[in-house]
Amino acid sequence: VCLSVPVLVATVVLAGGFPRPSWLVAMPFVPRIRALPFVLPAIGHGLSLSACWVLGAFAAEGYRKEAYGSDRSLKTVLGYTLRAGSFASGLLILAVQLQLFAQFGTQATGAWAEPSFPSTASDMAVVARTAELALDIGLEAVAMTSWRLYRSTLFGRFGD
Repeated sequence: VCLSVPVLVATVVLAGGFPRPSWLVAMPFVPRIRALPFVLPAIGHGLSLSACWVLGAFAAEGYRKEAYGSDRSLKTVLGYTLRAGSFASGLLILAVQLQLFAQFGTQATGAWAEPSFPSTASDMAVVARTAELALDIGLEAVAMTSWRLYRSTLFGRFGD
């Protein structure tokens, strides 16, 4: 599920001619056949998102029997999913903060920049990464919540 969201985003962005996210950069060593150079970046981004969701599921005990709907309660399933998603979102926010720190170091941005040194390039990078982060969190939340709710309706049918 986590891999499908970045692939879907890449497909929509490339087909629609929308501005590309920072992670959607063509791989130079991949043959230029249709959108093939963009497949590996989409999968790589999906893997990083799925790592956050897996850690979130561990933190929220999302692999317990009740988290899959053994008690037939959608409220329980949603509770586990929201806890896992909150932890995963926190990890994503922390990862983006670390990436921005690595990119800009101690360079001042935004309101803390010196008036004589405009920081428009770094501000735009921060705004772009924030928008990408919001899109990642929102789309992954919809996809993972939908999957977990669907999966809860299947509990008990296949020898869970």
